[in-house]
Amino acid sequence: MKRPIAIAAALAVVLIACVNAAAADKQYAFGLDYSAIPADILKRQITISVSVGTAASCNVTADGAEIPNNYDPAAGTCWFSLTQTASSLLVTAVNWTAGGTGAATKTTLFNNKKWAYSFTFDDGYATDYTVDYPMFSALNLRAGMAIVTSWIGNGAYMSRTQLTALFNAGWSVFNHSTSHPQNTINCTNLATYVGAAKTTLESWFPDNYKNIYYVYPYLETDYETCLSTAGYVHGAEGVDGLNYADNFTSINFFSLYRHGLYATVTSAQANAWADAAASSTRPAWMITYTHMTYSGSSTPGTYDTNEATLSAHINYVYNTYGAGGATNNMWFAPSDEVLSYLFTRQYLVINTAAAPTPTATQPAPAITITKIISTATFTVTAAYTLTSTPTINFTSTNTQSLTGTSSNTATSTETLTRSFTETATKTYSPTAPTLTPENSAVPSATSTSSAVPSFTCSVVPSPAASATVAEQPTGTNTQTNTPVSATPTFTGTATQIFPVDTLTTTNTAVIPTATNTAIMPSATSTSSEAPTAVSTELITNTATPSITVMPSPVNTITHTPSATDTLTPELTWTQTPVDTATAVSTETQPTPTFTATAAEAGGKFKISVDEVYPNPCNPAVYDLALNVGSDREVKSFSFKIFTEGFRLIRNINVDGNLLTGKNFLTINRANFKGISSGIYYYMLSAVSVDGFAAVSKPGAVIILNK
Repeated sequence: MKRPIAIAAALAVVLIACVNAAAADKQYAFGLDYSAIPADILKRQITISVSVGTAASCNVTADGAEIPNNYDPAAGTCWFSLTQTASSLLVTAVNWTAGGTGAATKTTLFNNKKWAYSFTFDDGYATDYTVDYPMFSALNLRAGMAIVTSWIGNGAYMSRTQLTALFNAGWSVFNHSTSHPQNTINCTNLATYVGAAKTTLESWFPDNYKNIYYVYPYLETDYETCLSTAGYVHGAEGVDGLNYADNFTSINFFSLYRHGLYATVTSAQANAWADAAASSTRPAWMITYTHMTYSGSSTPGTYDTNEATLSAHINYVYNTYGAGGATNNMWFAPSDEVLSYLFTRQYLVINTAAAPTPTATQPAPAITITKIISTATFTVTAAYTLTSTPTINFTSTNTQSLTGTSSNTATSTETLTRSFTETATKTYSPTAPTLTPENSAVPSATSTSSAVPSFTCSVVPSPAASATVAEQPTGTNTQTNTPVSATPTFTGTATQIFPVDTLTTTNTAVIPTATNTAIMPSATSTSSEAPTAVSTELITNTATPSITVMPSPVNTITHTPSATDTLTPELTWTQTPVDTATAVSTETQPTPTFTATAAEAGGKFKISVDEVYPNPCNPAVYDLALNVGSDREVKSFSFKIFTEGFRLIRNINVDGNLLTGKNFLTINRANFKGISSGIYYYMLSAVSVDGFAAVSKPGAVIILNK
């Protein structure tokens, strides 16, 4: 017996359709050696360009995993960025036709950008968290913070919780000494002011952090030489000016140039600095710094700026040279991240390796995102195994026919009286037959027969009288046996009183039905009878008859077996899944984290993003919708987007109440402008109306920005 069972499993996958004619590919293999890079340079990202010649496209794998890449047909190069270390690379020129040397070059700046811009906030003021962080995150920008360790948690400065939140959001933490002394730090006390601050910062952030960057308090750089050899850091910001990133050995890393965005500097002046860096014929690295950011357009302190000036400048560079602009040739990153890239670029060694044999592969097609519904069908077959258990019932019928002949000789003395008394006594002692079973087993059974034989006795008043006794006992035996004839012996004694003259005597005996049950191997059956007689005369006649009965028993035993079969089915289930699905390979990345900081003490608050749709999302056509669950009413929230390397690229702040329970939010498509197609992570952070903060678990979204 078969019972097919269909089980539908919906599998949403992304299909990369590749349907083109095969063509020749050319491959280049490389090995990467990071051993010369200083051990405390932890962020070892690099962008590499390979000369591949004329091809339809290129493909790159790092340690066997495919990574995003860009093919420049004009230059015949394939370039790509590694955000994590890898030991081997394989670059494939798809549908290669000519040219290409296979030479691998490390680009001057990350993601092959033309120039770099870093922004630093000195001293660790609380406005870094309350004003600057929301402003920068809205544009997916990150900055650096020069921290005076003894000031954190005091007065106008950030708390440890706020500092940690910014660090987790991708902002960098720099060393700005333990106490920011003036005219005090020198080569003899670096351990007290610089070394101790380094130890404190690394204890605050024990995971994936090394302090490698320093900012001189009061721009006092007279201990620059001994700082460069002390081993605490690899770079320091000092005097005003512009840096160039193309020649590593000519960069004075312990006196990096920067511009001060002070109270007297307008946004237009700051924008002019950016224009000069962007238009430089050499790849520039521009650093700008300030201290506290005053809210709105209020008048800032001498070495500070206000929100209006800073916002105008940051939006200008983003929309002119960054992801919001047409050129998008600016790399905006904290100073220590740029420094780490330059060190990786300088000390990473790229070695050529043997390339695999060229193969015929498919050319690069257009990417089609298709949702496939796969149905898995399972067939279940039930196999029955029958087990038969017979039960046999035997019915035995024993029929006995007994015939008795009685010869009676009597001597009578007649005396005429008016009374008649007749007494008859008969003892019946048959010998039970010996029964032999049909089978080899010796059964044990008990047969009890209680019979009152019925017969008719006629007595003629003469010296010689005769009587005939007919007996027909019946019985039922339940057994298996072979009947054997038996001869029982009857002994009877009758006493009668006869009249003097004509005597007519009628004797009637009732013989009841006998039930015989055989006892193996012997049985005893006892029968008694009490005849009654009616006489019309008073004659006393005494007779002593002699009765001999020779029964001829006939035993007929009928065996009627009946068999009962018990069927015990055994079911065997065979499942044959038929599953059709198409899936893409997925790279496993560490999970981004974010620590909520607003009014964390005093209660619990949970928020979740239960669904993001459409996913994949094309921001050119759709807004991104969120299905959000919250156990408190929310007054504000921010939607953060991270790259696969967990670099924060968007922090979208939204004000407005969300009710307790399920809510539907919409992230406007304009917020995704400038984001390249790919896989990104997201988190939603929120602040409730009663001041508690919460962050959702991270999720993934595919952006198709066309």
